[in-house]
Amino acid sequence: MCADYYIRYDKNIINQGYLLVPIGRDAPTGLNDKIVKGIDGVYINRGAAGRESYVINETKYNTAQLGNTRGGQQMSYTWLTNQHGGQDRISECVNNQNDITQIRNGLANSNDVLLIETRVDINGNVTSTKLTTTPNSGTVQNAGAWP
Repeated sequence: MCADYYIRYDKNIINQGYLLVPIGRDAPTGLNDKIVKGIDGVYINRGAAGRESYVINETKYNTAQLGNTRGGQQMSYTWLTNQHGGQDRISECVNNQNDITQIRNGLANSNDVLLIETRVDINGNVTSTKLTTTPNSGTVQNAGAWP
């Protein structure tokens, strides 16, 4: 898919002060990639000061929606931090302990972590939406187009 490329190289995103470098496992590159459960992409922002330090992305194709799981809705605080036991999804995706700690703290304090849903339509057009969640919440809210 082109979602990872879009997030990293779209001029509108860069012009908003985001220079995103992936820090998690490799993002999917096409529809035929092996399905890996969990977070689709985690990025550290090396761009302008005053922007979020981390961006977590979930990519959806066409009309697919964020799923509801035992751990809460995809991209919710409880889904990301796995409040239902086991290793949290952040640790499953990111290897650097400092980054993991910073992301967890940012989520717990509702700052410094940007959650986005990137959608790829059937023609390959990509759009992104900012999502919000609150600590201990199992749901997310659409906060409008991003960037």
